[in-house]
Amino acid sequence: MSAGLIVALPLIGLLAPGLALLEADAGRQIANFHTLFNLALAAVFLPFTSVMARLMERIFQDRHQPEGPARPKYLDPTAIATPTVALACATRELLRVADLVETMLCGVIDVLGENDSKQVTRLSKLDDDVDALHEAIKLYLTRVSRNELDEKDSHRCIELIAFTTNLEHIGDIIDNTLLEIAQKRIKHKLTFSEEGWHELTEMHGRVVDQMQLSLSVFVSSDIVTARRLVAMKERFRDLERAGNEQHLDRLRSDKIESIETSALHVDILRDFKRITSHLTSVAYPILDAEGELRSSRLKVHVEEDTAETGEDSMA
Repeated sequence: MSAGLIVALPLIGLLAPGLALLEADAGRQIANFHTLFNLALAAVFLPFTSVMARLMERIFQDRHQPEGPARPKYLDPTAIATPTVALACATRELLRVADLVETMLCGVIDVLGENDSKQVTRLSKLDDDVDALHEAIKLYLTRVSRNELDEKDSHRCIELIAFTTNLEHIGDIIDNTLLEIAQKRIKHKLTFSEEGWHELTEMHGRVVDQMQLSLSVFVSSDIVTARRLVAMKERFRDLERAGNEQHLDRLRSDKIESIETSALHVDILRDFKRITSHLTSVAYPILDAEGELRSSRLKVHVEEDTAETGEDSMA
């Protein structure tokens, strides 16, 4: 409108005689000029409406973009003053983090066996989302903890912070070590032996099962399921030890694939074991509350050694 006025203003003197021929009344001349002016503007700018629409979309597109995985969906700031509701919000957001980590965990076995660098990059980007959500949940729960919490809510707040931190650590293990191993294998065109690959896929399946069970423990706080989770970790530790022994047997037999991928194989088993440790941590507070955790064996050994030293000195 302003641009049209700037253009039309110098032409008023030329248009006035023509308007007078149409209407003698000054009021009608003004009305006719206004009508003709708007029609002229419409005729001039109508062809440019699609161009303007695209321009507006580019200017305001960031305001209307759908929320990405890294943006919290459930951390309602208005709920912070009501701890029970706020903790439920944080729990829902934490489950989003768990979904992302599980996607990374399920996908990592494919990139360890295939030559798809693009998939490695896609999984690595998910860790950025995990890190962002972990930080948002941690800050949210810090604000919640400033309220006067009862014992139950206080324990739940600590559990949420601990579990989301463990999930973030799992994401880092996948991103910083397992995906690095995948890239190294692709770069050097290495292939696992048939026996070694079968061993890795079986162990990976157990880690995925353990992740699903750990989420069940987190949601339900069921003591029986918590016991199962710890038992799975103990079983995995035994299988990891056996897997390393079998790998050494393949090296002794001079199997070329095992020799070339030896360091990768051992590192993958080590990282799978680290992931299971983070997953199992959710069970310990539940078992501890039921009095089912043994005291530190190290303390017992120190006391025994002290007693023996004392006896020797007395002798």
